[in-house]
Amino acid sequence: MSKEILALFDFCETITNFQTLDKFLPLAGKHNPNYEYNKNLERRNQYKKLNLPYPRYEWLIDLPVSVAQRVAKEFVYDEIIKNLNQKVMDRLFYHQDQGHTIAIVSGGLELYIKEFAKIYNIKNIIAVSLEEKYTKLTGDIVGIHTMQERKLYK
Repeated sequence: MSKEILALFDFCETITNFQTLDKFLPLAGKHNPNYEYNKNLERRNQYKKLNLPYPRYEWLIDLPVSVAQRVAKEFVYDEIIKNLNQKVMDRLFYHQDQGHTIAIVSGGLELYIKEFAKIYNIKNIIAVSLEEKYTKLTGDIVGIHTMQERKLYK
């Protein structure tokens, strides 16, 4: 009886040679009409007055999901594909050729990692899921933030 082999790959600074979240968030903010200094300041003050926790990713608050998906796809082709670690990709291809189960496990956003995974036919993604309400992102996450040991829990 042969055992299934699971090959886990980190994304940022492993598959890619940079921290993807650090580049994606400001890019998303540029496409978000609700990410503007005065609006952000007013929103922060409202949350503070109501004693509410402020969303984790201010750049994404009220960003339409359709826009976020478009920006994510562009980000994959404009930034990620151009900055891959070829030795890691070769190892990923080796595991695919062997028929092993591949999973990307990352503290990056599922939003763009799924776009990347489609290109390479990778089905298993463990990453940060973003909360959506009424076809817009809230700036918060859903579930566990997959950094460090929390990757194991998710």
